[in-house]
Amino acid sequence: MGTMGAGAYGVHWARPVSRPPGERLTEALELIDAHPPPFGLATVEVAEDILARGRAAALAAPLLGEETKGVRPGPPPILPDVPGAAAYVVGLEAFGRASEDRAEDATAAAYLLRAEREGVPPPRRHRFLVATGLSLLRAGRPSLAFVRLERAMQPQNTAGVLELADRSALWAGLVDAALRDGRAETLAAAWVRLASAPVPDSSSHAADLFRARGRIAVERKDASAAADALNQLQRVGGRGGELAVRLALLTDDLPAARVALPPVPRFPLPTDVTPLLLHGRVEEASGDLQLALVRYHAAAETAPDTADALSARLAEARMLTATGRFEEAEEALALAVEQASVMNDEASESLGDELQRACEGAIRAAADSPNGVAHCVALCDTVEPALGAPLARRLKAEVLGAAAGEDPARSAAAARAFAAWATVEPDRDRRRLALLSASRNYRRAGEPAAALAQLDRVPLTGDADPGGLRLERAELLLDLGQAAEARTAADALVHDLPSDPATPAARVLIGRAALEAGDPEGAEAAWTAVLKDSGLTPAAAEWRESLFARAQLAAGRAQAAVPPVALPDATAGDDVGAALTAAAKLLGECLAYYPDDPAADVARLARARCLLARQQRLDATESPVDPLNKPRRDALIAADLTAALADFREVESGLRIEAANADPSPAEVARLRLARLGAAECLTRLGRPEAGAVAVAAAVDQDPLSVRSAAALLDLAAARRASGDEEGGRLAAEQARLTMTRLPEESLAPAASPLSRAEWDRLFLLARRSTEAEAGRADADGAGGDDPPPARNAAP
Repeated sequence: MGTMGAGAYGVHWARPVSRPPGERLTEALELIDAHPPPFGLATVEVAEDILARGRAAALAAPLLGEETKGVRPGPPPILPDVPGAAAYVVGLEAFGRASEDRAEDATAAAYLLRAEREGVPPPRRHRFLVATGLSLLRAGRPSLAFVRLERAMQPQNTAGVLELADRSALWAGLVDAALRDGRAETLAAAWVRLASAPVPDSSSHAADLFRARGRIAVERKDASAAADALNQLQRVGGRGGELAVRLALLTDDLPAARVALPPVPRFPLPTDVTPLLLHGRVEEASGDLQLALVRYHAAAETAPDTADALSARLAEARMLTATGRFEEAEEALALAVEQASVMNDEASESLGDELQRACEGAIRAAADSPNGVAHCVALCDTVEPALGAPLARRLKAEVLGAAAGEDPARSAAAARAFAAWATVEPDRDRRRLALLSASRNYRRAGEPAAALAQLDRVPLTGDADPGGLRLERAELLLDLGQAAEARTAADALVHDLPSDPATPAARVLIGRAALEAGDPEGAEAAWTAVLKDSGLTPAAAEWRESLFARAQLAAGRAQAAVPPVALPDATAGDDVGAALTAAAKLLGECLAYYPDDPAADVARLARARCLLARQQRLDATESPVDPLNKPRRDALIAADLTAALADFREVESGLRIEAANADPSPAEVARLRLARLGAAECLTRLGRPEAGAVAVAAAVDQDPLSVRSAAALLDLAAARRASGDEEGGRLAAEQARLTMTRLPEESLAPAASPLSRAEWDRLFLLARRSTEAEAGRADADGAGGDDPPPARNAAP
């Protein structure tokens, strides 16, 4: 025996004596026609047939030569120089040997496909199509196999007569190829061919045809056609078995499914994998998940190199995931991925969709679990070889992104996952989505430089939203503190794309960048341009943001211009008063348009402070003495104080309600203090100093020994001194000092305190003054007694 290579494949044969090529090819064709290989793998052959095919291959192999390119259409004549005929002979010989060595399936498919390209001898087309289809199917290429097998069943290609056993192999191969392909159109085409196939006279082969019809009908979810096929099968004496179980599962007839199930073998053999798989499906449909897991596991372990075993392993992983057993599910999926990789290409192609669905379903089920994110990430890493890097990394990124929320650490992890996905994603649109998601998550994580690096990888040319990309880049520049560059980028966007949807937001950003760069006039001009845009309404987010920003800017500038102490020559109509009036009006517009907006409390507090500052300016002016102007001035002062008091109280009430539901932020604590201080001062200036004291005392009574209570008493002391009540201010400061002496050291830690360092210093200064004043009065009166508690001398 010798080995001769033909192309990239090797075939074993006996080396014949040299003869003319035409004679050799003719003899090879005669031998292969007289001793064709059976199509059924279980068929037992005599040695004479095997040896004859080996001699035919030995005669034909030297005639192959180099593969011809661009072959003319139509069947070529049988001539010695036609490599297609030789490839046909060698391919059929390899197909016959594949029943013992499955690796020969790929060899047979390669030769038969070459014969298809270079021309097949005309009388042999039917057998050639069947052999090619079955070779491709066994080599793991079901879609290509189905095309040949379906063509072999077409009327014009059925001239060749097959043995009944070979017809059964053809029907089974057609069903297997259609199921592994899985497309609806493929299943429909298979049904048409099987339904039109003539029923053989042999009852056993007729049963094979009815089983094939029933299997396709079940897969198409055609219960009526499947039941008809089952009835015909039983009429010819065939056992329903697997078909009856599948039909019962399709119609949810679990008692019938249990009756049709074969008994569970005590010592399963590789041939028992399909019955075990069906047992698992019946138990799962019945709700006995534990027993279903046992059956699936047994099926997966019985014959791990089969498609049914892989399906069982995936069903096991799916059920483990559904019950929250993520670590076991991860192990099962890892075994499935390994199993698919060691099998031939049949597993990766025919079960690729099922493997992908199982892995993706496990990942999403883990993501929906309260504590499943870590398992989900591990699953993504485990199944990446099966899903492919793009899909596995996309699922991992999506899960981490959904779980990130506003947490910086989780956002950073999600950003890294999205960036890893972008590096392997071949699709342009999905790669763009991955890069944008990475950039946005890096921004939420507080890493604007990394966010900008990801954003710069998105090409602007041909992008569906160039304005949006340029806007995000300008925002990141502003986050990096590059206000001038951000303003330049936003200005360029407005100039280049004046009608882009991102243009209004770019104008808002211009205002923010201008304000950060120290150009309040430029900021005001940018926001005013947004408010004057005829294409925007108050419902637009940019319009709302510009309205609030312009009003807050006006309020801040007006309040900053108010002198710390009222000047003796202040007048009612000076520039500061006019600025305060304009700011209060703008803030009032914000509240009129958006009374329930989250920024409304900030605007309401700013308006109250502007009204109070305007009253202070009016109160500092010389009071008119004529009976006409004095009542008018007093009424204006009272109106400002009353309006400011209402705003202060509404802000304080809202913040207290929020504080009852969740711990307030430092900004909310600061607003609460300003509102409480402002309310106390308004009450004092309205001639109700005790009411202001009561308002503060109510807050103190809720938690008397706390830093916040000391701060509230400090506010009361400041309000009383501002209204000229020095004695009341001294008493409030003394109470604050006594509260401070009783506080534990841990309450004074900076992390637990709502006060800034400057406020602490102010509090201690007032406390020391109060102590000194009390000590001076005690010395003057000659009073004895215990010394007062020592005041703390430094801020924590």
